[in-house]
Amino acid sequence: MKKRILAAMIAAATVLSLAGCKDETGSSGDSGNSSSNAGNSGTTSGDSSGSSADEGKKLRIACWNYEMAEWFDTYYMDKIPSDVTVEWVQFPNADGVYQQNLDRLLQENEDASADDKIDIFLAEADYIQKYKESDVSIALTGIDTSNTYKYVIDAATDSTGALKGVSPQATPSGMIVRKSIAKEVLGTDDPDGIQEALSDWNKYNAAAKTAKDKGYLMTGSITTLWRVYAAGQTEPWLDSNNNFKPVPEFYTWYEQAKDFMANGYSIADGNWGDEVTNNMMKDGKCLSYIGPMWYYAFNMTKAFDNGENGSSGDWCFIQGPQAHYWGGTWLLGAKGTDNPTLVNQIMNDMLNDEDFLNKAADGHGIKKRSETDGSITNEDKYNPLFPSNKKVADALAADSSKGFEGFDGQNDYAIQAKIADGITWAPNAHTAFDQTFNEGLFDSMILQWKVVDGKTKTEDECWADFYEKLNKVNPTATHNF
Repeated sequence: MKKRILAAMIAAATVLSLAGCKDETGSSGDSGNSSSNAGNSGTTSGDSSGSSADEGKKLRIACWNYEMAEWFDTYYMDKIPSDVTVEWVQFPNADGVYQQNLDRLLQENEDASADDKIDIFLAEADYIQKYKESDVSIALTGIDTSNTYKYVIDAATDSTGALKGVSPQATPSGMIVRKSIAKEVLGTDDPDGIQEALSDWNKYNAAAKTAKDKGYLMTGSITTLWRVYAAGQTEPWLDSNNNFKPVPEFYTWYEQAKDFMANGYSIADGNWGDEVTNNMMKDGKCLSYIGPMWYYAFNMTKAFDNGENGSSGDWCFIQGPQAHYWGGTWLLGAKGTDNPTLVNQIMNDMLNDEDFLNKAADGHGIKKRSETDGSITNEDKYNPLFPSNKKVADALAADSSKGFEGFDGQNDYAIQAKIADGITWAPNAHTAFDQTFNEGLFDSMILQWKVVDGKTKTEDECWADFYEKLNKVNPTATHNF
């Protein structure tokens, strides 16, 4: 799941053991709410029957933030054998720190001592291709995928047809719309009416002009729009010779981005900038944002609170011009694990344990972990997920009492379920370096509109900025664009 708030890179990794248990009180993508300390380890113990005598007594899970750990702590720990300790080994996602440390740990895993082995590791949509095609991940067997959205399985299935990972979460993404602004700009604050007014890109672009004329922004971040097009990508950024070439969807985004920035329809910032977030608040001027449930459950927390500057209740969720997904977090089994039976049980439960999935979808009473050291705090947290299990998702969609708290009674599960039914994953469109393309390229391109140190960059300078990033992760990549 995604990378949502970028964390500072810590030079030295320090591993801390933090005691906890499943009944302690207290309690996040993008895909990216990264914690700020590299190498923290939050530890909890299970309460169910004992583990297999042939397996290890410590289950270590590598992660970039504690969102999955919090779902485990709150809704799943009673399924873990009582004599097994669960340890979360965390490194921040920013600047490739998580992958760098994960790669090191996985390469050493088979020779590591029992208590130092990684048993499960997390991967995002932007780099699952790298790990599912590697022998550092193990093929899963006996997993029931019959109720899982197909794209969730396709994303974690390697080129030989082996299933390498699972996710309890699907990430259908749409538009989060400010209803009071929609009333002024579109003439309606009804979600169905808003969807009709923004049902294709021509309508969307026309609405952007109307919004500007009335003193509003159309969207919170021009780079977020890329995620809509990325979900429909049909070609990879790299050809078989490791040569970079922009995919066709990039040009569609780029032309729209140039138009939006020239006319002041959006903000010249990335997905997580302060100006982006500030426009979610009571006095904000932004008509819409783009994202899945993890985006608004985490990144719009302040907007959805009931404080005097919040805007809770003034939002709704629609599909918008184009169905898409954004992000997601998969669990993969690590080669060298000494807990293969328990790992397999967890993997199957993440897809099929309806009690766990319903509770995680509800998202209340989560035991929040400290972003500083990973310890379980005394704070509660609300962070629902959209389940990858279609049976569970359809039941939520059909229940009019369900829905995200900030949407004033709207059942957003119903909209997301429709979107999720149409999501596809094109394996040939993905590379091991998609995080650099989906983040680094677009952060570079907006530098022609974003003032940094008192100046902006030319388009050529933006490309040079990106090529420097690409060279760091893929030194042999060429480009003739």
